[in-house]
Amino acid sequence: MLPSYPALQGAFRLFVQRLDIPWHKPQRKNLIMLATAFARERSLPVRRLARAIVGPGRAQRHVDKRIRRFLGNAKLDLEGALTALLRLLLARFNSEPFVPVVLDWTYLHRERSILWSQIPYGGRAFPLLALAFPWGEGPTSEEAIVTGKQTAAELQLLDSLARCWPAGAPRPMILADRGFAKPELAAWLHARGWYFLIRARENQHLRTANGDRLRLAQPPEGETHYYPNVFCFPARIPVHVVTATRRHKERLVHWRLITNLPVSFLPEATRLYRHRMQPEQTHRDCKKGHFVSGFALGHLTRMHPERLQNLLFCVGLWYAFLILLAETEAATRAWLINRHWGLSLTTFGLDMVRFMERDLKRIIKQALDCSKLKPLWVETGDS
Repeated sequence: MLPSYPALQGAFRLFVQRLDIPWHKPQRKNLIMLATAFARERSLPVRRLARAIVGPGRAQRHVDKRIRRFLGNAKLDLEGALTALLRLLLARFNSEPFVPVVLDWTYLHRERSILWSQIPYGGRAFPLLALAFPWGEGPTSEEAIVTGKQTAAELQLLDSLARCWPAGAPRPMILADRGFAKPELAAWLHARGWYFLIRARENQHLRTANGDRLRLAQPPEGETHYYPNVFCFPARIPVHVVTATRRHKERLVHWRLITNLPVSFLPEATRLYRHRMQPEQTHRDCKKGHFVSGFALGHLTRMHPERLQNLLFCVGLWYAFLILLAETEAATRAWLINRHWGLSLTTFGLDMVRFMERDLKRIIKQALDCSKLKPLWVETGDS
Protein backbone atom coordinates (compact mmCIF):
# COMPACT_ATOMS: atom_id res chain seq x y z
CA MET A 1 0.00 0.00 0.00
CA LEU A 2 1.35 3.45 -0.91
CA PRO A 3 1.78 5.98 1.91
CA SER A 4 -1.02 8.40 2.49
CA TYR A 5 -0.33 12.03 1.79
CA PRO A 6 -0.43 13.15 5.46
CA ALA A 7 2.19 10.56 6.49
CA LEU A 8 4.70 11.31 3.75
CA GLN A 9 4.01 15.04 3.74
CA GLY A 10 4.56 15.22 7.48
CA ALA A 11 7.90 13.42 7.23
CA PHE A 12 9.18 15.48 4.30
CA ARG A 13 7.88 18.71 5.87
CA LEU A 14 9.98 17.94 8.95
CA PHE A 15 13.01 17.42 6.69
CA VAL A 16 12.43 20.76 4.92
CA GLN A 17 11.91 22.57 8.24
CA ARG A 18 15.16 21.16 9.62
CA LEU A 19 16.97 22.23 6.47
CA ASP A 20 15.58 25.75 6.97
CA ILE A 21 15.44 26.44 3.24
CA PRO A 22 15.06 30.21 2.67
CA TRP A 23 11.93 29.80 0.53
CA HIS A 24 8.51 31.33 1.03
CA LYS A 25 5.71 29.22 2.47
CA PRO A 26 3.99 28.60 -0.93
CA GLN A 27 7.32 27.50 -2.42
CA ARG A 28 7.85 25.04 0.42
CA LYS A 29 4.31 23.71 -0.04
CA ASN A 30 4.98 23.08 -3.72
CA LEU A 31 8.27 21.32 -2.89
CA ILE A 32 6.47 19.02 -0.44
CA MET A 33 3.77 18.36 -3.04
CA LEU A 34 6.45 17.38 -5.57
CA ALA A 35 8.09 15.02 -3.07
CA THR A 36 4.85 13.11 -2.51
CA ALA A 37 4.37 12.93 -6.29
CA PHE A 38 7.93 11.56 -6.72
CA ALA A 39 7.15 8.85 -4.19
CA ARG A 40 3.94 7.79 -5.91
CA GLU A 41 4.87 8.14 -9.55
CA ARG A 42 8.67 7.60 -9.47
CA SER A 43 8.86 9.73 -12.59
CA LEU A 44 9.79 13.30 -13.55
CA PRO A 45 7.52 14.38 -16.45
CA VAL A 46 5.25 17.08 -15.03
CA ARG A 47 2.01 15.61 -16.35
CA ARG A 48 2.72 12.34 -14.60
CA LEU A 49 3.48 14.19 -11.38
CA ALA A 50 0.21 16.12 -11.64
CA ARG A 51 -1.69 12.90 -12.26
CA ALA A 52 -0.03 11.29 -9.22
CA ILE A 53 -1.37 14.10 -7.05
CA VAL A 54 -5.01 14.40 -8.19
CA GLY A 55 -5.60 11.52 -10.60
CA PRO A 56 -6.74 11.74 -14.24
CA GLY A 57 -9.60 14.20 -13.68
CA ARG A 58 -9.99 17.83 -14.71
CA ALA A 59 -8.09 19.02 -11.65
CA GLN A 60 -4.94 17.61 -13.22
CA ARG A 61 -4.71 20.63 -15.52
CA HIS A 62 -4.73 23.04 -12.57
CA VAL A 63 -2.01 21.08 -10.73
CA ASP A 64 0.07 20.81 -13.90
CA LYS A 65 0.04 24.60 -14.28
CA ARG A 66 0.86 25.06 -10.60
CA ILE A 67 3.93 22.82 -10.85
CA ARG A 68 5.14 24.56 -14.00
CA ARG A 69 4.73 28.01 -12.42
CA PHE A 70 6.70 26.84 -9.39
CA LEU A 71 9.53 25.38 -11.50
CA GLY A 72 9.63 28.48 -13.68
CA ASN A 73 9.84 30.90 -10.74
CA ALA A 74 12.89 33.09 -11.39
CA LYS A 75 12.98 34.07 -7.69
CA LEU A 76 13.47 30.49 -6.48
CA ASP A 77 16.62 30.78 -4.36
CA LEU A 78 18.57 27.65 -5.33
CA GLU A 79 21.85 28.89 -3.87
CA GLY A 80 20.24 29.59 -0.51
CA ALA A 81 18.65 26.13 -0.50
CA LEU A 82 21.94 24.52 -1.55
CA THR A 83 23.75 26.28 1.31
CA ALA A 84 21.18 24.85 3.73
CA LEU A 85 21.56 21.35 2.26
CA LEU A 86 25.36 21.46 2.42
CA ARG A 87 25.23 22.70 6.00
CA LEU A 88 23.09 19.69 6.93
CA LEU A 89 25.13 17.10 5.01
CA LEU A 90 28.69 18.26 5.73
CA ALA A 91 28.07 18.35 9.48
CA ARG A 92 27.41 14.60 9.25
CA PHE A 93 30.78 13.82 7.64
CA ASN A 94 32.64 14.77 10.83
CA SER A 95 35.92 16.66 10.44
CA GLU A 96 37.27 14.97 7.32
CA PRO A 97 40.09 16.66 5.36
CA PHE A 98 37.97 16.93 2.19
CA VAL A 99 34.65 16.02 0.59
CA PRO A 100 34.65 14.80 -3.04
CA VAL A 101 32.35 16.62 -5.46
CA VAL A 102 31.95 14.98 -8.86
CA LEU A 103 31.42 17.19 -11.91
CA ASP A 104 29.95 15.49 -14.95
CA TRP A 105 27.90 16.19 -18.06
CA THR A 106 24.87 14.16 -19.04
CA TYR A 107 22.85 14.61 -22.22
CA LEU A 108 19.18 14.23 -23.07
CA HIS A 109 19.40 13.03 -26.66
CA ARG A 110 20.24 16.03 -28.87
CA GLU A 111 18.09 18.55 -27.01
CA ARG A 112 19.55 19.30 -23.57
CA SER A 113 22.90 19.26 -21.78
CA ILE A 114 23.03 19.00 -18.00
CA LEU A 115 26.09 19.79 -15.88
CA TRP A 116 25.70 18.08 -12.53
CA SER A 117 27.61 18.43 -9.24
CA GLN A 118 27.19 15.57 -6.77
CA ILE A 119 28.76 14.13 -3.64
CA PRO A 120 29.35 10.38 -4.23
CA TYR A 121 27.94 8.25 -1.47
CA GLY A 122 27.17 4.57 -1.00
CA GLY A 123 27.03 3.61 -4.66
CA ARG A 124 24.82 6.59 -5.49
CA ALA A 125 25.23 10.31 -4.79
CA PHE A 126 23.81 13.40 -3.17
CA PRO A 127 22.91 15.63 -6.15
CA LEU A 128 23.79 19.24 -5.36
CA LEU A 129 23.35 21.75 -8.17
CA ALA A 130 22.60 21.09 -11.83
CA LEU A 131 22.73 23.56 -14.71
CA ALA A 132 20.71 22.84 -17.88
CA PHE A 133 21.47 24.23 -21.32
CA PRO A 134 19.53 24.19 -24.62
CA TRP A 135 22.13 22.17 -26.49
CA GLY A 136 22.77 18.46 -26.45
CA GLU A 137 24.84 15.83 -28.24
CA GLY A 138 25.81 16.20 -31.86
CA PRO A 139 26.88 19.31 -33.81
CA THR A 140 25.52 21.78 -31.25
CA SER A 141 27.53 20.12 -28.48
CA GLU A 142 30.71 20.26 -30.59
CA GLU A 143 30.06 23.95 -31.19
CA ALA A 144 29.66 24.50 -27.44
CA ILE A 145 33.06 22.90 -26.82
CA VAL A 146 34.82 24.88 -29.57
CA THR A 147 33.33 28.23 -28.52
CA GLY A 148 34.08 27.66 -24.84
CA LYS A 149 30.43 27.50 -23.74
CA GLN A 150 31.06 24.30 -21.81
CA THR A 151 34.03 25.77 -19.95
CA ALA A 152 32.04 28.92 -19.12
CA ALA A 153 29.22 26.73 -17.76
CA GLU A 154 31.66 24.74 -15.61
CA LEU A 155 33.15 27.91 -14.15
CA GLN A 156 29.62 29.23 -13.50
CA LEU A 157 28.79 26.08 -11.54
CA LEU A 158 32.04 26.27 -9.55
CA ASP A 159 31.32 29.91 -8.69
CA SER A 160 27.88 28.92 -7.37
CA LEU A 161 29.35 26.08 -5.30
CA ALA A 162 31.96 28.42 -3.85
CA ARG A 163 29.27 30.88 -2.74
CA CYS A 164 27.25 28.08 -1.13
CA TRP A 165 30.03 26.08 0.54
CA PRO A 166 29.76 26.70 4.32
CA ALA A 167 32.67 28.39 6.06
CA GLY A 168 34.61 25.97 8.25
CA ALA A 169 33.35 22.89 6.38
CA PRO A 170 35.76 20.29 4.95
CA ARG A 171 37.41 21.48 1.77
CA PRO A 172 35.83 20.29 -1.51
CA MET A 173 37.82 17.93 -3.74
CA ILE A 174 36.68 18.08 -7.37
CA LEU A 175 36.57 14.68 -9.10
CA ALA A 176 36.26 14.77 -12.88
CA ASP A 177 37.12 12.95 -16.08
CA ARG A 178 39.29 13.99 -19.05
CA GLY A 179 36.81 16.54 -20.34
CA PHE A 180 37.56 18.75 -17.32
CA ALA A 181 41.36 18.74 -17.66
CA LYS A 182 41.41 22.39 -18.74
CA PRO A 183 43.77 25.18 -17.74
CA GLU A 184 40.88 27.54 -16.88
CA LEU A 185 39.37 25.09 -14.38
CA ALA A 186 42.71 24.11 -12.87
CA ALA A 187 43.64 27.78 -12.44
CA TRP A 188 40.27 28.51 -10.77
CA LEU A 189 40.69 25.59 -8.34
CA HIS A 190 44.33 26.39 -7.59
CA ALA A 191 43.55 30.07 -6.89
CA ARG A 192 40.86 29.15 -4.35
CA GLY A 193 42.79 26.38 -2.65
CA TRP A 194 40.32 23.63 -3.58
CA TYR A 195 41.58 20.09 -4.02
CA PHE A 196 41.10 18.31 -7.33
CA LEU A 197 41.64 14.85 -8.81
CA ILE A 198 41.16 14.93 -12.57
CA ARG A 199 41.95 12.37 -15.23
CA ALA A 200 44.37 14.03 -17.64
CA ARG A 201 44.47 13.57 -21.39
CA GLU A 202 47.20 11.41 -22.87
CA ASN A 203 48.71 14.45 -24.61
CA GLN A 204 48.61 16.65 -21.51
CA HIS A 205 51.94 18.50 -21.21
CA LEU A 206 53.69 17.89 -17.89
CA ARG A 207 56.96 19.52 -16.92
CA THR A 208 59.52 19.19 -14.15
CA ALA A 209 60.65 22.05 -11.92
CA ASN A 210 63.43 22.73 -14.43
CA GLY A 211 60.92 23.14 -17.26
CA ASP A 212 61.83 19.85 -18.97
CA ARG A 213 59.04 17.86 -20.62
CA LEU A 214 58.02 14.88 -18.48
CA ARG A 215 57.24 11.81 -20.54
CA LEU A 216 55.31 9.09 -18.73
CA ALA A 217 55.37 5.42 -19.67
CA GLN A 218 52.25 3.35 -19.13
CA PRO A 219 52.76 1.09 -16.12
CA PRO A 220 52.15 -2.68 -16.39
CA GLU A 221 48.76 -4.08 -15.44
CA GLY A 222 48.03 -3.76 -11.74
CA GLU A 223 50.84 -1.28 -11.05
CA THR A 224 50.66 2.36 -10.01
CA HIS A 225 53.41 4.95 -10.50
CA TYR A 226 53.73 8.29 -8.73
CA TYR A 227 55.30 11.56 -9.93
CA PRO A 228 55.09 14.22 -7.19
CA ASN A 229 55.82 17.90 -7.62
CA VAL A 230 55.49 18.49 -11.35
CA PHE A 231 53.80 21.29 -13.29
CA CYS A 232 50.86 21.22 -15.66
CA PHE A 233 49.16 23.58 -18.11
CA PRO A 234 50.70 26.80 -19.50
CA ALA A 235 50.18 28.50 -16.12
CA ARG A 236 52.61 25.96 -14.54
CA ILE A 237 50.13 24.85 -11.89
CA PRO A 238 51.87 22.55 -9.35
CA VAL A 239 50.38 19.05 -9.30
CA HIS A 240 51.20 15.45 -8.56
CA VAL A 241 50.67 12.77 -11.20
CA VAL A 242 49.49 9.20 -10.63
CA THR A 243 49.48 6.68 -13.48
CA ALA A 244 47.84 3.27 -13.26
CA THR A 245 46.74 0.40 -15.48
CA ARG A 246 43.66 -1.58 -14.52
CA ARG A 247 41.51 -4.19 -16.21
CA HIS A 248 37.91 -3.14 -16.79
CA LYS A 249 35.38 -5.27 -18.65
CA GLU A 250 38.00 -7.50 -20.28
CA ARG A 251 40.17 -4.61 -21.48
CA LEU A 252 43.06 -2.65 -20.04
CA VAL A 253 42.37 0.94 -18.97
CA HIS A 254 45.18 3.45 -18.46
CA TRP A 255 44.65 6.26 -15.99
CA ARG A 256 46.75 9.42 -15.81
CA LEU A 257 45.51 11.41 -12.84
CA ILE A 258 46.58 14.93 -11.87
CA THR A 259 45.91 16.14 -8.34
CA ASN A 260 46.93 18.69 -5.73
CA LEU A 261 46.01 16.46 -2.78
CA PRO A 262 48.69 16.14 -0.10
CA VAL A 263 51.40 13.63 -1.01
CA SER A 264 50.22 11.31 1.77
CA PHE A 265 46.97 10.73 -0.19
CA LEU A 266 48.65 9.71 -3.46
CA PRO A 267 48.47 5.94 -2.70
CA GLU A 268 44.68 6.43 -2.39
CA ALA A 269 44.29 8.35 -5.66
CA THR A 270 43.10 5.47 -7.87
CA ARG A 271 40.60 4.31 -5.24
CA LEU A 272 39.32 7.84 -4.83
CA TYR A 273 38.93 8.24 -8.58
CA ARG A 274 36.68 5.17 -8.74
CA HIS A 275 34.10 7.12 -6.74
CA ARG A 276 33.62 9.30 -9.81
CA MET A 277 31.43 6.54 -11.24
CA GLN A 278 28.90 6.56 -8.40
CA PRO A 279 26.92 9.57 -9.70
CA GLU A 280 26.69 7.71 -13.02
CA GLN A 281 24.31 5.35 -11.22
CA THR A 282 22.20 8.34 -10.20
CA HIS A 283 22.18 9.50 -13.86
CA ARG A 284 21.06 6.00 -14.89
CA ASP A 285 18.31 6.02 -12.25
CA CYS A 286 17.00 9.31 -13.63
CA LYS A 287 17.33 8.60 -17.34
CA LYS A 288 15.81 5.10 -17.46
CA GLY A 289 12.31 4.74 -18.77
CA HIS A 290 9.30 5.03 -16.52
CA PHE A 291 8.63 1.29 -16.61
CA VAL A 292 12.24 0.25 -15.87
CA SER A 293 12.33 1.65 -12.32
CA GLY A 294 13.83 4.93 -13.54
CA PHE A 295 12.60 8.51 -13.38
CA ALA A 296 12.29 9.08 -17.15
CA LEU A 297 14.51 12.15 -17.24
CA GLY A 298 15.06 11.44 -20.93
CA HIS A 299 11.44 12.47 -21.58
CA LEU A 300 12.16 16.08 -20.58
CA THR A 301 14.07 17.10 -23.70
CA ARG A 302 11.74 20.03 -24.41
CA MET A 303 11.46 21.42 -20.91
CA HIS A 304 12.82 24.97 -20.55
CA PRO A 305 16.38 24.81 -19.12
CA GLU A 306 15.52 26.94 -16.07
CA ARG A 307 12.54 24.76 -15.20
CA LEU A 308 14.62 21.63 -15.74
CA GLN A 309 17.40 22.69 -13.39
CA ASN A 310 14.88 23.73 -10.73
CA LEU A 311 13.21 20.32 -11.05
CA LEU A 312 16.58 18.57 -10.74
CA PHE A 313 17.38 20.53 -7.60
CA CYS A 314 14.09 19.34 -6.07
CA VAL A 315 15.08 15.80 -7.07
CA GLY A 316 18.39 16.33 -5.24
CA LEU A 317 16.54 17.25 -2.04
CA TRP A 318 14.35 14.16 -2.48
CA TYR A 319 17.46 11.96 -2.91
CA ALA A 320 18.97 13.41 0.29
CA PHE A 321 15.73 12.59 2.13
CA LEU A 322 15.77 8.99 0.85
CA ILE A 323 19.44 8.41 1.69
CA LEU A 324 19.02 9.74 5.21
CA LEU A 325 16.02 7.43 5.66
CA ALA A 326 18.01 4.43 4.38
CA GLU A 327 20.94 5.13 6.69
CA THR A 328 18.72 4.70 9.75
CA GLU A 329 18.32 1.04 8.74
CA ALA A 330 21.95 0.40 7.80
CA ALA A 331 22.03 -2.97 9.58
CA THR A 332 18.98 -4.22 7.65
CA ARG A 333 20.47 -3.14 4.33
CA ALA A 334 23.81 -4.76 5.24
CA TRP A 335 21.95 -8.01 5.98
CA LEU A 336 20.24 -7.87 2.57
CA ILE A 337 23.57 -7.28 0.83
CA ASN A 338 25.14 -10.24 2.64
CA ARG A 339 22.24 -12.39 1.38
CA HIS A 340 22.75 -11.06 -2.18
CA TRP A 341 19.44 -9.21 -2.01
CA GLY A 342 21.09 -5.82 -1.90
CA LEU A 343 19.20 -2.70 -2.94
CA SER A 344 20.65 0.68 -3.79
CA LEU A 345 20.34 3.34 -1.10
CA THR A 346 17.64 5.17 -3.01
CA THR A 347 15.59 2.05 -3.79
CA PHE A 348 15.87 0.97 -0.16
CA GLY A 349 14.70 4.44 0.91
CA LEU A 350 11.76 4.28 -1.52
CA ASP A 351 10.74 0.92 -0.07
CA MET A 352 10.88 2.40 3.41
CA VAL A 353 8.58 5.22 2.26
CA ARG A 354 6.19 2.66 0.83
CA PHE A 355 6.07 0.08 3.61
CA MET A 356 6.86 2.01 6.80
CA GLU A 357 4.13 4.61 6.50
CA ARG A 358 3.29 4.89 10.18
CA ASP A 359 6.92 5.38 11.22
CA LEU A 360 8.11 7.80 8.53
CA LYS A 361 8.07 10.89 10.73
CA ARG A 362 9.85 9.13 13.58
CA ILE A 363 12.48 7.69 11.22
CA ILE A 364 13.35 10.96 9.53
CA LYS A 365 13.49 12.70 12.93
CA GLN A 366 15.91 10.02 14.08
CA ALA A 367 17.96 10.49 10.90
CA LEU A 368 18.11 14.25 11.35
CA ASP A 369 19.00 13.99 15.04
CA CYS A 370 21.46 11.11 15.04
CA SER A 371 22.52 9.81 11.64
CA LYS A 372 26.16 10.16 10.70
CA LEU A 373 27.25 9.70 7.11
CA LYS A 374 30.10 7.30 6.50
CA PRO A 375 32.91 9.01 4.55
CA LEU A 376 33.67 6.16 2.18
CA TRP A 377 36.40 8.12 0.40
CA VAL A 378 38.81 8.00 3.36
CA GLU A 379 38.51 4.27 4.01
CA THR A 380 41.50 2.08 3.54
CA GLY A 381 41.22 -0.60 0.90
CA ASP A 382 38.85 -0.75 -2.02
CA SER A 383 35.17 0.01 -1.50
